Amino acid sequence: MKFTSCIVFLFSLLSVSLAQSIVIGFPKPGANVTAGANFTVQVDRPNSLTGSTEVGIAISIQPCAARGECIPPEDLLGFTLYAGSYNPQFHTNVSFSLPPHENYTVALPSSFAKGTALLSVTHLSLVGAGPFPLFEIRNATVNIV
Repeated sequence: MKFTSCIVFLFSLLSVSLAQSIVIGFPKPGANVTAGANFTVQVDRPNSLTGSTEVGIAISIQPCAARGECIPPEDLLGFTLYAGSYNPQFHTNVSFSLPPHENYTVALPSSFAKGTALLSVTHLSLVGAGPFPLFEIRNATVNIV
């Protein structure tokens, strides 16, 4: 009985964590990003009934090696484009349904290396009544042109 209770508890924690998890809505993997220009990073968070307090996010980018292999973001985030608050909201002025999200316009330096790069969003929130910390890194591979 204790084993079953533990399994149910672990699955409930997992489902709460996944409901609070972020997704990079834009740019999509494989998108072209121009060095020396601004671009938009959309960070989505699925709607959830579980309460959470957003602590913040960091948006970073790192060039990948000439052979296209990127260093895992857990080891190196690269150049920080944004670090600060995250307050996802529903937006009713769009013609299609989007989850709660926030858009960030960030500037990529003109000196940034052309080729494959790894865009990462590091996220921290406090979830539930306890609360417990939810720390995650999401990434998308983009092409710097």
